[in-house]
Amino acid sequence: MGALDATGAYRWSRTWGHYDHARAGQVAVDTEQIIHTPIELSEDVDINPDHPNEFVPASGDFDITLQETRPSDGLW
Repeated sequence: MGALDATGAYRWSRTWGHYDHARAGQVAVDTEQIIHTPIELSEDVDINPDHPNEFVPASGDFDITLQETRPSDGLW
């Protein structure tokens, strides 16, 4: 997922997991401008960017997590 400003310039981007072991589903934005992204994971994943190497173990073929991205300045 990524964000561009009104002129098309890069603002930020986020990824989840490894390209072979994670994939995002449909993305939704609610009335409070919170982005909701369901993510399927097939291996252990570090889902907390504030604490590097804090892995959540996988417990099946595919686990599911819901990523919420909240706006920090109204534009994420």
